[in-house]
Amino acid sequence: MQQGLTGTGAGPFTNVYNLSTISKTEAATIYGQQIRVNDTSSSIAHTIYGLYVDNSTGTTNASATINSIFANVDSANAGNLLQLQSDSANVFTVSNTGATTIQNGSLTVGDSDSAGTIVLSDGSSNTGTIQLAALGSNEVYIFPDSDGSDTVCLLDLNNCATGGTVTLQNAYGNGNNITTTEADGDIEFDLADTTTDQDFVVDIQGTGNTIQFQDGGTAFATFSDGGKALFKPTSDATDVFRIQNTAGTSTVFNVDTTNTRITVNGASGDLANRDLEVVDAQVTTRLRVGTGSNYVDFQANGGQIYYGTARPTQTVTLIPEFPGASLWGDGTYNSGTMTSDFCSNETGLSVNTSICGSGHEHNYYAWTATDSGQAQDYDIYVRYQLPKDFGGFSASDTIKLFGWVTSTTSNYDKVELSLYDDGGNQCGSTTTINSSNTIWENTAMTGDETACTGIDADDAGDTITFKIKVYARNGGYARVGELSFSYYAKF
Repeated sequence: MQQGLTGTGAGPFTNVYNLSTISKTEAATIYGQQIRVNDTSSSIAHTIYGLYVDNSTGTTNASATINSIFANVDSANAGNLLQLQSDSANVFTVSNTGATTIQNGSLTVGDSDSAGTIVLSDGSSNTGTIQLAALGSNEVYIFPDSDGSDTVCLLDLNNCATGGTVTLQNAYGNGNNITTTEADGDIEFDLADTTTDQDFVVDIQGTGNTIQFQDGGTAFATFSDGGKALFKPTSDATDVFRIQNTAGTSTVFNVDTTNTRITVNGASGDLANRDLEVVDAQVTTRLRVGTGSNYVDFQANGGQIYYGTARPTQTVTLIPEFPGASLWGDGTYNSGTMTSDFCSNETGLSVNTSICGSGHEHNYYAWTATDSGQAQDYDIYVRYQLPKDFGGFSASDTIKLFGWVTSTTSNYDKVELSLYDDGGNQCGSTTTINSSNTIWENTAMTGDETACTGIDADDAGDTITFKIKVYARNGGYARVGELSFSYYAKF
């Protein structure tokens, strides 16, 4: 026992020692009681208690408060309530404020008979209990957990399902997957109805990062930086993506990847290989149907306009006597007779059948001359105003004229056709219509009328001129029938 102590009591373990008066003018380490145990013997197995306090066999008194070890230190003084050392190194310390420190040691709570618990207080009347249960044999838990096999969860936060972690950030940092294995395995994020709006934000930062939704390991929805989104079902279906009304009784928008089709408002079309079905649609400014330079343009202010091969084909047929036609002799060898007539050899109608073969029917001009030495000629000029929707001739051989001659012998009977734009420039070539006699032939004008710069899509409304020249000799005839051509309409 250290000097400076006096004691009273009836024996060991019951002595009470009081510190005597100590001078306050000198700094000193004061020991209230020091018990030293020295044992160098190693030949006998034994247990040595430096200090043993036991109240287990005392008389029971339910009204008594018995403290086996009691220490009281004024918190204004520097010092510890309890300090334990091993080889002069601190292993357990309780400070005068109650802070407890375990150095280089371990803390065991509970035993094989009962689970250990740790009770925490928030400084008022509220307490919380930490209890470990269902531990494996001799398990070691290391925090922070480096491999993700052992985790900590809080029951009140409902994150104690297998694989759960305290935060999603920890799960990501540990490279873990969050897998629902409980019977009620739903994962819910509830945004509270508070004065300040609660937002759920997923921010893709940097480049190359994606957010994916997978089905059995295969992505069906991918969101990547740049705001790009890709939806690709793991198997095609007729209802891969749908938007319905609140009642779920009507599908407003449906994506069908089986037939590569989008349906709006339950439309049902019958066009083969259709890609879009719409009940009613409104385009406020412009709609284009087609590709490249071949399309139809629907414009709110310009109407319907066709371009390229999307332009519909219109056919014009001029029937003698031609509207806008004039007869003219050039002043040389113009002696003869010009008349108009009709022939038909159709079923039920038989008129001038010697002129019309089977299946033919024509209105025509007839030019004849009796001069036996020189063929006589006459001109028929037909002025025609191009339609406002004229978008160019539909083909290089679309201008055709019916002709009939008594003889095709040179310098006898003949029908010729030529064309001129509104500037008087010839388009194409002068063409002889008949190569055979006494039959109606429908012959295309030679040359390429589509190459005429004076009669193209920009010349709608212009007036063009057809010149038809007829020759006859020795009582023969040159007859002129219908004149026709096709053009592309712009609208």
